[in-house]
Amino acid sequence: MTMELLCHNCSFQQTFQLGQLDGWPTFPAVLTQGVEAFMTGLPLWFVPSMHEPILQRTYVDDWNRFRLIQHYQLYQEELADGWVPYQLDLYHCPTCHRFSNRFWCALFLQLDVVQPLYECPHDQTILERIEISDIDHFSCPSCHGHSLYVRR
Repeated sequence: MTMELLCHNCSFQQTFQLGQLDGWPTFPAVLTQGVEAFMTGLPLWFVPSMHEPILQRTYVDDWNRFRLIQHYQLYQEELADGWVPYQLDLYHCPTCHRFSNRFWCALFLQLDVVQPLYECPHDQTILERIEISDIDHFSCPSCHGHSLYVRR
């Protein structure tokens, strides 16, 4: 689903992809080139740098990609039926107020929940995953007014 974030007070406009995209394989193959681990001799996390994985690097960096796959492989028996929720989601920087579109998933382990951690590329603050329904609680990154709205 495509969502547009706009401001009533200024010309701010940003478009995001949310949810699961067509053709995505299961988790964790979505983080690779779509090849299931048992089909190759390569580690599941291996994606050559000259190739773009199914889930593009603009949505999840290689550090998070490796970390998520590593936790999945180490704790697979703890996951309920191997099920992992995943999708593209909306993130917000609490410092510079910019929004970004990132991959989200949750590995529900017995004593922990493993999720991707993203830093803002502008100020290295840890990004917060936010709900679209709460968008009116955030200020516009351009004019800093509380006048944001969503168009789908």
